[in-house]
Amino acid sequence: MTSLAHRDPTRRGTEKQVEIIKAYQRNEYPNQALNVTGPRDATYQFQVVLIRSSLNEKFGIRFVSLADGRMRVMSVGAGLCEAHNEEMRFYPKHSNSYQRQVIPEDYIVSVNGNSTIDKMKEHLLQSLVVHIQVARCPPALKD
Repeated sequence: MTSLAHRDPTRRGTEKQVEIIKAYQRNEYPNQALNVTGPRDATYQFQVVLIRSSLNEKFGIRFVSLADGRMRVMSVGAGLCEAHNEEMRFYPKHSNSYQRQVIPEDYIVSVNGNSTIDKMKEHLLQSLVVHIQVARCPPALKD
């Protein structure tokens, strides 16, 4: 069995897709708002765990629900997610930890293992602890 880190991206996809994947793997697109169509083609996924002491505490993630069942992050404001992002900024820019900041244009794939919009919203509103699976797609390369 081959791990994802050792797969050859040239085995599938168009030449342009291969170029995008290789550039992304070289960390040429660190922590930028990304021009993408959706997480189905994501090359980078990570999990963020946010813990609040009461339901009055805000996570600070503004998102939009998409017709195809996905949630796209529009902004991260005052709240626990912003505090998480600030902590991640202490790591070197090309480290995995630094890249685990939640940024606009990221996609929320699941919350506490739930992947339907209604269930994800429910957990974001009613849970003290949330495990958020985030997908980030590589930007399109300029021609």
